Amino acid sequence: AEINIVRMVWTTNITVYTTGNTSSPPWTVQPYYSTNLMTPTWLPLTPYNSVYEGGGTNRFWFSPATNRTAEHYYFKATPP
Repeated sequence: AEINIVRMVWTTNITVYTTGNTSSPPWTVQPYYSTNLMTPTWLPLTPYNSVYEGGGTNRFWFSPATNRTAEHYYFKATPP
């Protein structure tokens, strides 16, 4: 499934706003992270929070790890 990232806010949490979710019930969005893109191992990022805000917009947020120097993210959307 495809979603569009329309906004990211970086504070103590990382909050991501996406569109493209017009299904009812809404899609499930799972964030993943990797610390090395040369030989990536994508691991589910937990815990995270997700809210369907209506009109095709999802908002999810998570706390970035403080014990790693770099993280790269990807987000997988799964239809119901």
